[in-house]
Amino acid sequence: MSPLVRAEGYRVLARCFGEAPAEELREDLLAATEAPELTELAALVPLVNDELPEDRVALFGRGVLVSPYENGWIRAVPGVHLGQLATLYELFGARVSGGERVDHLSTELEFAALLSLKEAILDHSGDSEGAARVRAGRKVLMEEHLGRWAPRFCEGLKRATDLTFWHMAAEALDRFLELDFVDHGWVPGVAQDPLPGEGADPLTCPHACEAEPEA
Repeated sequence: MSPLVRAEGYRVLARCFGEAPAEELREDLLAATEAPELTELAALVPLVNDELPEDRVALFGRGVLVSPYENGWIRAVPGVHLGQLATLYELFGARVSGGERVDHLSTELEFAALLSLKEAILDHSGDSEGAARVRAGRKVLMEEHLGRWAPRFCEGLKRATDLTFWHMAAEALDRFLELDFVDHGWVPGVAQDPLPGEGADPLTCPHACEAEPEA
């Protein structure tokens, strides 16, 4: 898979798990499927509807059935681990906007898309050293972060809901990650379950857990 196609795949998958409005997500999915390697995303198009924002809140917000944050799935010291991830973003000129955390699934997927796009541009311009640096950065992202926990997230999401869109989105992400690792010969780090008291995120969402107003 070319870096440009990989960038588009990660970008659209980030939109699936982010806050994209239904119509925009449908258009993104349709555009992505013009690449032969991404045609399986076409199966998601008829499943996109106006209820997706509510589904996201039910699954990833308030009581949180499935944590969309890296620190909810691995054993790590949050301040150190998130600091390393934030530093990686800064090294490649990425900024997290809107108050979202650096370890949100959609944020990490967008960063994977950005690095893939940078690699494609540098390859096209003949800057092999620059492209190699970007690939090295993405290797860190994939092996030490995204690849360690996103497959576990996908399995957790499929267990948590019987909604077809989310099952298929989880399967699409899992397969895309697997293909990426196989293509590069990368191996994700071992992810251990977080232990109580180690500082891993509880299954709550800092952006969707405000108390409901009293009637």
